[in-house]
Amino acid sequence: MKKFVITLFWVATTLFLIRSYGYQFYKIPAGSMQPALLVGDVIAANKWLYLFEEPQRGDLVLFNYPKDESQVFVKRLIGLPGESLGIKKQIVYINGLPIKEPYAFHDASPSKGITPSLGNDFGPLIIPDKYYFVLGDNREKSQDSRHFGLVKRDKIFGKADRVINSKDEEGENRPRRFWKAFPAITFH
Repeated sequence: MKKFVITLFWVATTLFLIRSYGYQFYKIPAGSMQPALLVGDVIAANKWLYLFEEPQRGDLVLFNYPKDESQVFVKRLIGLPGESLGIKKQIVYINGLPIKEPYAFHDASPSKGITPSLGNDFGPLIIPDKYYFVLGDNREKSQDSRHFGLVKRDKIFGKADRVINSKDEEGENRPRRFWKAFPAITFH
């Protein structure tokens, strides 16, 4: 009996550590990150990574929504501390230079329950130390740093690693998306 209790303790401790500091799963409820993340995708979030390194531009980061910290958001990290960031005619400029964004999707068509973004122009602003600027890939249908402001570093707790499951609106599996990893994005 004593051996069973000790084993149970270690199993529970390991599961707690994995959930708290390892991987956690999240279901995508809205289309603000399309086409990278679709409504119905379940993603694995790596919660270890940012204990050892800083978030990088292009990462799909998970963070507590600044206006309601009980909500978890996932967005693409665009602006880093110390940078100047502006948006003109759907092009993001970092320190005055345009960046290539192959993942950015612009769809201004009306959608039920979605408020379009603020438009094409934003900033410029200087991002302070320990803050980041995030955007949804589906730019016109995303609530992001243009709306709720910068995200503080200590609110970013994970990086989306891969899609582990995906179902469409009818509940049908989308097997081509299973175990789909997010490629590293190179910025020039």
